[in-house]
Amino acid sequence: MNYCTRANSVLICLFIVLSQSNALFGQTPHDGKDAVSFSPQVFMTESRLYHGYFVFRSIIKNNDAVPHKVVLSCPNVAAKNYELRPGETINASLPLPVTNPDFGDSIQVTVDNKKLDPIPCPMRKSWRSHYLTARSFGSHSYDPEIMECNSFLVCRSLRSQLAEMEAIFAEADCKQWPQDRLDYSCLDVILLTPAELSAAPDGVQTALREFVLAGGVLWLFDCENQKDDLDKIEWIVQLKEETSPNAMKEYNQFQCLEYPVAFGRVVLSNFTPEKFRSLYLSNKSNKNIIIDIYQCFDFQFSSRIIWFDKQDLNEWHRSFPIANDLSIPVLGIGFVIFLFVMLAGPVNLFLLTKYNKRIWLLVTVPALSFLFASAILLYVILSEGFKTDTRIAVGSYLDQRNGMYSSMIQYAFYARTTPRNVVFDSNDELNIMDDNNDNARLSIDWTSGKQIIHSHFVPVRKPAYYKVRKTGTTRLKLDFDFNAENPYVVNGLGKDVDQLFVRSEDGSLWRAESVKAGQKAQLTSVNQYFDEANKKQPFAYPACIASSTWNFSKSSVSNLSKTLPPQCYIVTFDSPGPFTNKGISYAKEKESFGFLMGRF
Repeated sequence: MNYCTRANSVLICLFIVLSQSNALFGQTPHDGKDAVSFSPQVFMTESRLYHGYFVFRSIIKNNDAVPHKVVLSCPNVAAKNYELRPGETINASLPLPVTNPDFGDSIQVTVDNKKLDPIPCPMRKSWRSHYLTARSFGSHSYDPEIMECNSFLVCRSLRSQLAEMEAIFAEADCKQWPQDRLDYSCLDVILLTPAELSAAPDGVQTALREFVLAGGVLWLFDCENQKDDLDKIEWIVQLKEETSPNAMKEYNQFQCLEYPVAFGRVVLSNFTPEKFRSLYLSNKSNKNIIIDIYQCFDFQFSSRIIWFDKQDLNEWHRSFPIANDLSIPVLGIGFVIFLFVMLAGPVNLFLLTKYNKRIWLLVTVPALSFLFASAILLYVILSEGFKTDTRIAVGSYLDQRNGMYSSMIQYAFYARTTPRNVVFDSNDELNIMDDNNDNARLSIDWTSGKQIIHSHFVPVRKPAYYKVRKTGTTRLKLDFDFNAENPYVVNGLGKDVDQLFVRSEDGSLWRAESVKAGQKAQLTSVNQYFDEANKKQPFAYPACIASSTWNFSKSSVSNLSKTLPPQCYIVTFDSPGPFTNKGISYAKEKESFGFLMGRF
């Protein structure tokens, strides 16, 4: 009896201690939404997006004293897992590729495998159902059809003046803008004032600078009245000192200066907010102030948007082939089917009837079916194998003075089996480019910090085409010594150089060929007159950067070298070169090439 009483007393004491410990230390987990709170960070208004990523951002706080696993996802598009420690608060982000047709308008939230109410976010995908025909590069005319396919972000300073315009408006001050280029990858033109840009943190300015390097247009207006703020932006001041602007005609005493930068451009305008409003009201039928201004100033339209043209597979196969023959052997398959029908039907029935074994039809017909199917499968395997082919074309820009680079990459894939281990870097901006009914295949897992792509990235035995932009910082460079008795170059790019043209500071043109990675090679002088007018001219980027065909030859580089400004170079590679992620590590490269334009 004493033992039972003691046992009961011990159990009661344990129960009291455990219940008190939970109350004291807060170990009782919250249920549902109370466990984790979400505060979405809205960067821009609802928008039509044609390329790049829409980045969903939210502050997530763990209100518990126990850890929780949080999953943010847009089904069949992107997902990212977070492990939150007790009481931890994080800034979460989920980049969503807008060229995936499943790109939706809400984010699904899961906490410890329990689904919560989805979080709506202001996004609207509007991928073009048609592809634009080829446009001339460097034309002095604007094209409304192309312009309307651009995404314009308007800062808060212009929101009241252009509230009715079909554009994307910034919801927050520039100081609160994201500090990652992927947040701006879905935009084509950003309108800002020098005051707003100069007050932005260094991270925002770096992201906007990378936005321009990757092909975007940064448009600063009211520059005349805000000249002091403009002079505070170091990289803009450097750009003005080193580059001559494209000539623009004046319009009602208003001026615009356009400075090409790598694949993009910076436009400085003395348009005031009031002038924006009056110009918009004067031609309200267009609903697009940018078209009006391009027309007024006779802008050279940025044809970078053409680089994102959507094409059908036949057009892609003609311009950038990856497989030798995509046609179906109709005649051969028809003959095999005819042979199977004859053997499994009349011949089989005649022989079994002759030997009084017609019951064997239950065995011979399936056996012949299996035999012919196996033969066709064996033929396909022997003729094509299991390999995955890829073709890569790359155009890159490298500014060695600040270590910043930008790359535009075109990929073609052809897989005989379902690809595995498809991995891209976190700063790669992937865009599906082929007009394919089965293009809901860009599904990304961001949990590891890399982009882990779903196995449907490349349809089996069907070409797939992607275009990728990426920017970042690097220590890779070319080292030149023009003062040596025999001027030379040291290849620090990490890739073998096929051909190099470089302009020294005094305007002399030099060249070198077949420079191995990490090796030194002598420079050979090229006797060529240098026009001083080119001293501050920007790079004359070839049309293949903006076009969809990527037709390229070494003669193009030789011609471009004639307009090289001092302390600039052009490099070609027999490989994609640096700043390129292969995507499928085991894929076999086929007819890949790359070229790089740099400054030192």
